[in-house]
Amino acid sequence: MGTSVRWGDVFGDQTVASAMIDRIVHHADVLSLKGVSYRLKSHQPAADPA
Repeated sequence: MGTSVRWGDVFGDQTVASAMIDRIVHHADVLSLKGVSYRLKSHQPAADPA
């Protein structure tokens, strides 16, 4: 998986993490979406704490 998270570090064991991810995505269609997020379209930036 092309993410910045190392799943082995998250779950404490790379083998266990690989097995869990394999079972989750076994019959799944994995989509990689590119482009601007619609959720961020109406997002208001945080006020600058000065």
